[in-house]
Amino acid sequence: MEKETTRKFKWGFTWELEKLEKWMSDLSAKGMHIDKPGNLWNRYTTDPSIQYIYRIDFQQDLLDKDKLNEYTSLYADSGWEYVGSVGPLWHYFRKNAFSEEPFELYTDRSSLADYYKRISKVLVLVALINLLSIALNISLVFPKYFTANLWSITIPVVSIQMLLFLFLIYGYFRFSQKIKVLAENK
Repeated sequence: MEKETTRKFKWGFTWELEKLEKWMSDLSAKGMHIDKPGNLWNRYTTDPSIQYIYRIDFQQDLLDKDKLNEYTSLYADSGWEYVGSVGPLWHYFRKNAFSEEPFELYTDRSSLADYYKRISKVLVLVALINLLSIALNISLVFPKYFTANLWSITIPVVSIQMLLFLFLIYGYFRFSQKIKVLAENK
């Protein structure tokens, strides 16, 4: 019997990974299991006979196929099934919801704090690159188009870049709060 597949749209923020994991796990309880993760669209198969718990991991150094295989094998030894990746950074895993083993990829506070720190560093790096782009746009483009084109090109572009910068910094502070809570609850 061929399983039915469907695609679902899901918008989420990096600092709300737990909500995304819960959403995917709740869909699994209804018989819809992710089999191909994507940036905004995930592909699901329908099978009401099983239920999974989903987790997402962030790893930066897995561009090499051998490293990725070693990494996924490590989790497979703990009962996690590798579902797939979104780009080279986000890796999706699932485990049978009725497993007796822990349902967390990071079972101690220090490794969870390190996980959050890795994500925070990338957010800051992208924010700084964006800030550099804003500075270049203002210094190179602004004087050249300081005429009627100012409002049609420069101001909207710089405004969007500023919003993105603020959004990334907000994400950094959200992760900083999570790290602080972990440190306080030792």
